[in-house]
Amino acid sequence: MRPHCILIVDDEPLVRSSLSRLFQQEGFDSLLAANSDDAWMLLSKREVSVIFSDDVLPGDTGLSFLRKVKKEYPQIVRVVLSGRADPGIVAASITEKVVSHFLLKPWDNEVIKKILFHAIAHYDENGSSDKHRNKRPTFRQKQKLRPQSILPRYGYI
Repeated sequence: MRPHCILIVDDEPLVRSSLSRLFQQEGFDSLLAANSDDAWMLLSKREVSVIFSDDVLPGDTGLSFLRKVKKEYPQIVRVVLSGRADPGIVAASITEKVVSHFLLKPWDNEVIKKILFHAIAHYDENGSSDKHRNKRPTFRQKQKLRPQSILPRYGYI
């Protein structure tokens, strides 16, 4: 049984490597992509539970990429990490359920981990593919987490 896989899409190598190390310390696999084309290739090769994407990508926007992901892989939980925040874009992306969270850089590792744990629990309960759902104990079963204790001050769609 493979651990959950997190796809990190960002054009900045330091951001990709920092997030990858953080996720690996928590026991998750990660895939790294510098742009949306590389991300699509990786999505076709491995089941991904959560995507953390920058909003500004070479040749595309993160939200445009995540809208396409939502259509093709609706079970994947999608999170944006951005260096800028346009309130209209943030509100629209969450209202349209394109993303579950819109976070600003620089980030707080503890907040990222809480959001990741919540996203994995959501994926296990609602989105994992049938071929994996019966083989893998849910993240909450393994960690014995209660939803209220994970993100008391953050909403989740």
